[in-house]
Amino acid sequence: MCKVNVPGRPIPLIVAAAFLALPVFYFIQNPQMLTMGIAGREVSYNIFSLTMSALITLGIGISLAVYFILSNFQRVRVQNDIQSVEGEFETALFQLGNHIAAGTPTEVAVEKSIDDLKDLTIADLFKIALRNIRNLGMTFEAAMFDKEYGAINHYPSTMIKNIMYTITDTAKKGVTYASESMLRVARYLRNIRETQEYIRDMLSETASSMKFQAYMLTPLITGLIVSMADIIVQVLAGLGQYLEEIEVGSAMGLEDIGSIFGNMESSISPELFQLIIGIYLIEILAILAMFTNKITVGENKTSMYYEMGKILLVGVLAYFMVAMISSTIFGELIRNALSGLGVLGG
Repeated sequence: MCKVNVPGRPIPLIVAAAFLALPVFYFIQNPQMLTMGIAGREVSYNIFSLTMSALITLGIGISLAVYFILSNFQRVRVQNDIQSVEGEFETALFQLGNHIAAGTPTEVAVEKSIDDLKDLTIADLFKIALRNIRNLGMTFEAAMFDKEYGAINHYPSTMIKNIMYTITDTAKKGVTYASESMLRVARYLRNIRETQEYIRDMLSETASSMKFQAYMLTPLITGLIVSMADIIVQVLAGLGQYLEEIEVGSAMGLEDIGSIFGNMESSISPELFQLIIGIYLIEILAILAMFTNKITVGENKTSMYYEMGKILLVGVLAYFMVAMISSTIFGELIRNALSGLGVLGG
């Protein structure tokens, strides 16, 4: 295993620029779409401005997701390889300890362990150590920990390094002590693994529920909220304008019949409301990713940021699609209904 070069920031910045360029230009040319209430605009249902607003949320979310994924996917791959080797280390220690306990010389015991572990990745650790012993005439300790040729250099695992250091140090007292320590450590690692699997099974339902919320439920709800809020505001503004035009207010003794729907001039625009909900969604997805990772993996920042990137990528895309599809479908129905009343042009 070797060090990897982590990608820099150009790609996320390019992604952000690609998504944000058009909506930023649009709102610079039409600032009233963000700052002015619905009363300041023509009542004509059009989701273009809402789409521009949603693209800002999409751009922020996807650029963050790309940054987190590209910055951590190689590290996660290395971590997974290390964890896979650590999972096999229990078996390797057990096999080597049994051979040494039977009175087999260290070199022969290592060779036999390689045959027993030939289908496992951890066998490469012993192959390198055996090559060092035979070709370079090293002791078992030197074959493992030599600064230039040591087998442990190829496995950047703190657990494996510490255990092998303890075993080689114990071996100085005799091979019997070494074999006994190997078998005890193997049993300890087995107990740890069984405990981890038990805890993981207990928390699996909670973790699955949180992932469902992050990937599907939260984006679905927030997307529907944005589309429904936009439609409701448009409907209220249209009805208020319609009632004013037919002078229902004068007949009822009301000066401003449109005011019964609230002060539309001071109301928040659907585009700005979408931005608020979009930022809220990104924060919620990040929090869910943090808690999900801590439940399933533990305190691991690399895994956390990688999981956060995946959740943001899927969640923000789902939010955008739900918001746009629901706005298009329900908006068209509402527009046709209002057109039938003469509120909107047919």
